[in-house]
Amino acid sequence: MRLYKDQKGSVLVMALIFSFIVMATIAALLYSAKIGLLTTRSIVKQETKEFFGETYLNQNINNIDFTTTNEHSVVGHIYKVEVDESKTESFFHENNNAELYQSEEYYSYLSLFKGYDLKDELEFSRKIIFNKLVANSYLKYDEEYTPINVPLLSLANITDPNEIKYRLNDDKKIDDEEKGYIGYIKKNKDTLSFNTSSGSNDIIVPKDLSEKYKVLLGWNLEDGRWYIFIALYDSEKIFITSTSLRNLMDDPLETTTDLEKWEQVISDPDGFEKVKNRILKDNILQAVWYYDQPDEAPSLLVSRKNEKTKMGSSKKSKSVSELEFYNVKYDTRKQKYEANFSDSLSFRNREIKEESTYMLVPDLQANLNASTVILFYPYDTSPELTSVSDFNYSGDYKIGRGLSTYIAAKEFGKPSMVSKNQANQGYITVYDKDTVHQYEYTTGVANLKDKKDKTYFGEKISMVVPKFGYNFVFTNKKIHQNDFKLNEIRAIDVEGDVSAPQFLMGLDKGDSANYGKVYISPNGLKQKAAATLEEQPSDGDDKASENKKEDKKDGSFGNIYLDIRDLYPLGVVRIFSN
Repeated sequence: MRLYKDQKGSVLVMALIFSFIVMATIAALLYSAKIGLLTTRSIVKQETKEFFGETYLNQNINNIDFTTTNEHSVVGHIYKVEVDESKTESFFHENNNAELYQSEEYYSYLSLFKGYDLKDELEFSRKIIFNKLVANSYLKYDEEYTPINVPLLSLANITDPNEIKYRLNDDKKIDDEEKGYIGYIKKNKDTLSFNTSSGSNDIIVPKDLSEKYKVLLGWNLEDGRWYIFIALYDSEKIFITSTSLRNLMDDPLETTTDLEKWEQVISDPDGFEKVKNRILKDNILQAVWYYDQPDEAPSLLVSRKNEKTKMGSSKKSKSVSELEFYNVKYDTRKQKYEANFSDSLSFRNREIKEESTYMLVPDLQANLNASTVILFYPYDTSPELTSVSDFNYSGDYKIGRGLSTYIAAKEFGKPSMVSKNQANQGYITVYDKDTVHQYEYTTGVANLKDKKDKTYFGEKISMVVPKFGYNFVFTNKKIHQNDFKLNEIRAIDVEGDVSAPQFLMGLDKGDSANYGKVYISPNGLKQKAAATLEEQPSDGDDKASENKKEDKKDGSFGNIYLDIRDLYPLGVVRIFSN
């Protein structure tokens, strides 16, 4: 290259520097593009792995066991569940069945759900909180079968010093380990057949009872031990007996001896009208167990119809119906169960019938603090209304000291109670032919508030069951799962009415078809009874064989499975990234 006299060497240097900068920039851009491409590919690859893991989890969430460490393989992937060995026992006092003896207890598990490729490289990871029932409890629908459910109590809510001293052991705990369903009672003509894991034994019932007698179970917790109370009653008489849970589970002979010591309820001079210590015929309507004292065995509240004739102002006789309430307690001095008159209601215009009166016992804190009873009965001056009052709110065995109101319902099915919070609020639900009515209840407040209605046009409601944090509305066409704003979470098609549904969670690992799943079992108690009878050795008794055949025939129904993502606080409560 030839240089002229006015050119300098610095120009060449600048040209070389500029060329280098251009080359470096191009190289950097190429490198960045390559890295970006690799990063994009990596992101896409990771997102693909995440997608496969997320899809697998969502599609199989109802079939994965989140309570024990396990693993399973699919094509090209291995999925593992790692469970924290510690679990907590919990009660959820919101949107759960708040009736006496109906509380639910849960085990809470923290699990890691991980996905690996075949090279054991981690592809996907999620933390999962999973709640499992501590035990199943069965519901009672008729008088043929009565489930035996040991109550599930929140010990943290037993705070009264007298109650703690009476109910719990020295360590402030319960000694008996049984919880939830432990067996059933089958009503026969002359006997009650008790069936538990210890076997079956028949208890002779009092001969004075009619064939239409009813079976009512109650429980007492004393010094950390459970005692079961059985009341039998028809329209004329009431008999009560009891035994310990330990005898029931471990000593059938002692159980028989205890339970056949039936005590007939008698009246005091101011109590039931009586003929030779018999309650007058056709007078008893209903009975419920409740706890009028925190440190005593349960009492029985009995409703009774009494027809009277009174003279009016015109000296003409008028027929008056009275709905009377009696408190039944064991008198330790007399060593007898005695009925004492508590309060009554008068009706001049409405007929008192068993199907138009209900008694509901709330236990909002799952601690046997159930001293108040909610009463439903006809509104005397209007056939389109139903009165709702409380009993014994102030501890004086009187009606309407707190709640005293009415609802716009003429005829309705069995009411239910669900907790709104742990303290003093709940939801009362009633239903008629095609509409659900929901009210907010607060203890001690005179009126029910925040009324909500939901009508199912073209459907006929057969029952409403509060379970697993929701109300399940059964109609002749569907099962509607509703929250307590009456929003529908899910609807399941059915053909006709579902009979005596039990809400269960598969807790037996030996039952691979149902383990870990949540399902509705139509006629589930009869199915359970049939399975129990099949497991018991046959003694050649023709009657026992007939019972097995009958129960097996009645139990041939398919299960209806629920999605555990829609059952808070049961099942998968939360899924979140590590």
